[in-house]
Amino acid sequence: MIRFYVKNCRVQISFWFFAAFCVLSLFDKTGMGFRALLAALIHESGHLCAMRVFGRSPRSVSLTPAGIMMSGNNFDGVRGWAAIALGGSAANLICAVFSAFSSRPSVISFAAANLFIGIVNLIPAKGLDGGEVLFGILLRMTPVKNAEAIATAVSLLCAAPAVAAGLYVLSRNPGNFSLLMVGLWLIAGVIKEYIN
Repeated sequence: MIRFYVKNCRVQISFWFFAAFCVLSLFDKTGMGFRALLAALIHESGHLCAMRVFGRSPRSVSLTPAGIMMSGNNFDGVRGWAAIALGGSAANLICAVFSAFSSRPSVISFAAANLFIGIVNLIPAKGLDGGEVLFGILLRMTPVKNAEAIATAVSLLCAAPAVAAGLYVLSRNPGNFSLLMVGLWLIAGVIKEYIN
């Protein structure tokens, strides 16, 4: 793992990120993987812009095969916490709208990647931006233990249909693992939270 600091932000780049990037370079003949990676960068840039607006900065940024993840300096009670959490999806959806006006297939697929990443991150499940917003709202209404139990239940309710739909898509279109991976990732997020 490569680690370095930019100001007070720890940046970590996993060896597996480079491995996934190499595999993507070798096997992705459509260029969709690179468009998705660019959409992920836009997503995290949306969070950074929202943090900047509210005078915050990230504590760490990690590049892993699962994506680019950022953590802040405890945004509980911070003015603009929902805007920070939703800033990534907002950036993706704005890019999707503007890209959708193109007639070029590569730009349309870039719009699709932004739309997919933006919408998936709005799902109110643990590990996603929508889950952060849900948990923040629940903390304002109920004790932490109840908020965690409700957030876990909602996460599992979101994961089950995603896995089922992913299996259906995979049966109809062999090789299309994207929705199945989202569902499994949501379940893994719940398991990770339970273990910790």
